[in-house]
Amino acid sequence: PPGLEFPGGQWAIPAHSSGCPNGTFLTGSRTQQSVGGNRWHGQFVLQGDFTENMFEQHFCVQDSAPNNFTWPGVNMCVHRRGGQCPEGFKEGYVQYDDQPTAERPNTDSGDLPDGVFGQDTRFEFCCRDTGFPNEELVLPSRQPFVLIKHRERRDCHLVRGMHIEELRLEIQNAAGENGTIAQTGGDHPVSSGDSNSYHTRYCIYKPAMIGEFNTDYGR
Repeated sequence: PPGLEFPGGQWAIPAHSSGCPNGTFLTGSRTQQSVGGNRWHGQFVLQGDFTENMFEQHFCVQDSAPNNFTWPGVNMCVHRRGGQCPEGFKEGYVQYDDQPTAERPNTDSGDLPDGVFGQDTRFEFCCRDTGFPNEELVLPSRQPFVLIKHRERRDCHLVRGMHIEELRLEIQNAAGENGTIAQTGGDHPVSSGDSNSYHTRYCIYKPAMIGEFNTDYGR
């Protein structure tokens, strides 16, 4: 509907390969080097790059005054920004044990969500698990966007006017060689796999009626 916006306040989501859903978002990126063994399942349509031993991810950062729109009952996570979560979300974190080298350092740029970005990577999350997946959310649907699936939910939430694809990334942690132990706490989106890996599932939303509503997408 005309005038529909994403909720205001402070939070961040992963950037789609086509960019952020509108020009009001701040942008930033973080590249973390891993020990090797990273894998993905599904079509990689995030902005950035993902290899066996590296993950470059970009963010769409909302940092604005509150508006008339709030997050409905959802089953998903966003990156925390500004030290606190949106109303109704619970805090959590994911600590990765990276393995950068002089030739392959961890790097970051621009505006980032909350976290600790040095020789290792820690992200702060805000998660909510209070919705019904089959109940359609009403969010802006003229551009693709990405949400992070809650780890305890099987399906992505429906969004009116959007097709859904799923992507799962597996990032391999080092074995604590630099003194950092990979760990999680609170409400967070990752599940643990074999061999000290963390799995994150993404819900990729694409406009169902691209030709009518979004003539720029895909150029």
